[in-house]
Amino acid sequence: MKILSSIRTGAVCLVAAAGMCAAGPAWAQPAAGPGGEEVRKERVRRDFAEMFEKMQLSAEQKARLDANRERHKGEMEALRQQMRDKRKELSAALEQPAMDISKVRQVHGELKELMLKKEDQHLSAILEIRGILTPEQFAQFQQMDRRGRKHSRPNM
Repeated sequence: MKILSSIRTGAVCLVAAAGMCAAGPAWAQPAAGPGGEEVRKERVRRDFAEMFEKMQLSAEQKARLDANRERHKGEMEALRQQMRDKRKELSAALEQPAMDISKVRQVHGELKELMLKKEDQHLSAILEIRGILTPEQFAQFQQMDRRGRKHSRPNM
């Protein structure tokens, strides 16, 4: 019984590793479409300007939100780059003919840590935004942010 369970577990791990290996190159790709990252950045700038206009922010609120966005933008971009690098490293480790499972697990653990840091940074930025906006503006911000995320992210 234990042998059958071990074989099943091994098969599941191999299937998962094969799936990650096949998807690895996709993780490392830049933003799709013409212009890629620059088009995305311009769309984000335009969306924020439109959001600020709709929420009728004061000059002080705009300045504080801009400072918040600039501060977190650099941190988030650094984390995204580190995550891209880890995904490449994971993909390379999975593609090795003599795959080192401990290396794969180590790199995967490092990638998960980066993902957690990214989520912590995102939460920190949101909490700062909440402190800048009125409750009504924050509710409006969340609604617009959800709508934007729904249209900008592919289903995974």
